[in-house]
Amino acid sequence: MFEKYKDKPKNFEYLRQQKELQDKFWQESLKAAANFGIPIVKINREKVAKSEYEKIQNLVKDFVETKNPNLLSQIITSFESSRVGNAGLHAPIREKYFSSKKIATILDEIKNSINSIDNKAERNTLYFALYKAIIEEQRKVDACKYGKRNKQQTPGIDFTKELGEIEQILTNNNIDYSMVGRKK
Repeated sequence: MFEKYKDKPKNFEYLRQQKELQDKFWQESLKAAANFGIPIVKINREKVAKSEYEKIQNLVKDFVETKNPNLLSQIITSFESSRVGNAGLHAPIREKYFSSKKIATILDEIKNSINSIDNKAERNTLYFALYKAIIEEQRKVDACKYGKRNKQQTPGIDFTKELGEIEQILTNNNIDYSMVGRKK
């Protein structure tokens, strides 16, 4: 990351400060481990993030092939959970693997896959399932807004845009989505 941002002083300084903070935490962890006689497990967050992103890509691929509506919630929840897990000090990893642009691309791929279905009832069922999955994620985000989300944790999904588009499709097809309910 230092090499990537060497010509951007603001980003470089941010990374330098994060590195100092991580080094401080590491030294404190070593001291605590020695004092209490406990082992330290060091996790490479980038490898974990890359692996999680690949799992999400495989879920998307499975959805495109099978049109299994149960995969939609898994895709969205996995993506947003990984995004939250890479906030704060790990924001560069979050933006590399779990950016707003990446989830928008994933959602576009899902919607294109749904649109390719000839059977209108099946299309509507899948759009409704996608709508419910996004609503559920929005509820989780809303529940965490007051003091529980920290470290610059923000959702990757543009809820207003995505839900608005799907509501329009469902309305055009006379599908009642009001039972799912979202705040306007």
